Amino acid sequence: MITNKVKYNKFNRQLYEKLSSTNSIKNLKYIKLNNNIRRITFDKNFDYIKILHKPSSYFKLNNKNLIKTKKKLKSGYLILSTPLGVMTDKKAILYGIGGTVLLYINKTLNE
Repeated sequence: MITNKVKYNKFNRQLYEKLSSTNSIKNLKYIKLNNNIRRITFDKNFDYIKILHKPSSYFKLNNKNLIKTKKKLKSGYLILSTPLGVMTDKKAILYGIGGTVLLYINKTLNE
């Protein structure tokens, strides 16, 4: 399995902790250099990921549109950046908030 490394910042920490809690990545570790956290390492555990948030285009969904989008997807889930932090679509619907869609992850695409 290939270990991936990304730069550490608050947003990446929240994003990768959310991916780890949904079992999309394994072996999440923080590497310290000179007593500061500098890198995040992980092993991927998903079949398909689509990055939907780019500087040129992004999707903002309110709670009502998020529920409609979730019904159309049927499998997989969305990771959103909301006013309460990074969370999955299921949790955002539970809190009744929307946000900017960051990722779409489908773990059952090849099955």
